[in-house]
Amino acid sequence: MATFFEPLGTTAEMGKKYRFADAIANAGKVYGLATFGDANGIVYNKKIFKQAGITSEPTTPGQLITDLKAVKAKTAATPYYTNYKDGWPLAWPAGTMGAVSGDVNANVKMASNPTPWAAGSEMNTLDNLLYTMVKDKLTEKDPTTTNWETSKSLLATGKIAMMPLGSWALPQMQLASKTAGTDPADVGFMPMPFQTNGKSNVPIGPDWTQGVSVHSSNKKAAMAWVTWFTDKSGYYKPNGGVPTLKSLPLPDSLTSLKGANILQMVPSPKSTAVDKQSEIAITQPDPYRKLVDSARGASGTTEQQLFDQWNKAWGAAIKSVG
Repeated sequence: MATFFEPLGTTAEMGKKYRFADAIANAGKVYGLATFGDANGIVYNKKIFKQAGITSEPTTPGQLITDLKAVKAKTAATPYYTNYKDGWPLAWPAGTMGAVSGDVNANVKMASNPTPWAAGSEMNTLDNLLYTMVKDKLTEKDPTTTNWETSKSLLATGKIAMMPLGSWALPQMQLASKTAGTDPADVGFMPMPFQTNGKSNVPIGPDWTQGVSVHSSNKKAAMAWVTWFTDKSGYYKPNGGVPTLKSLPLPDSLTSLKGANILQMVPSPKSTAVDKQSEIAITQPDPYRKLVDSARGASGTTEQQLFDQWNKAWGAAIKSVG
């Protein structure tokens, strides 16, 4: 990193003031600051949930399934839209690691766990939630016909009840609502349906980052810009983001997260290496498409068979990576 960027400070000193100081860092030095952070949870249509008689946010997977069944029974909305075709929105289980356990080191621990899909484990719990929503027919009829861009308008206008996404998607859905002539306030954001010690767990991570080029002829001005943008611009507010500067409050759009455990997840290069060696690709669509296909009876493979295959591949990869 030092070949291309100027150090902004040490991870120790920057970490006291800023979130995500370790995201773009090397050898104890910070080379970039996040424009804002993304909270990982659920974007949903409040109006549809209200029509279904839902008066509080779900705090367990079972409660979410019950709520989605109420949506299906009492409204015309699709409870959960998979976005199977575009694929990337399906990878939310990897993005919400930590939501079940409340552990910022969930990814680090997974890197040394030879059976991360064992019953009761975090990945098992998250993946099973996806599987159950599909198995219980709480999704679109044909997942192969989904469309991401269309889904924004569908959720905004109440034709879809909810989708697990990052908070960055909230302003996009609200804009789609405004364009369609519906109330943007109907679109909200809530934590995943898991709690520890009575509090919801909300994993967060950095969005795009800014740094200073080593080739800049105006390094002082560039550093001043990065500092102003991060500390004073308020850029995070219209983007539904978590502020990088720790002392700033959450935006109004994320009021549902107040009182929750905000988890700045510790990155795990080893987990990335193990995943690559295993060829499971937990941050990519493929394993989740396999879960969806299994749940809808399109593959001939059971959920447990998938979990067993992934445990075997992951365990072997840990031994290989060392």
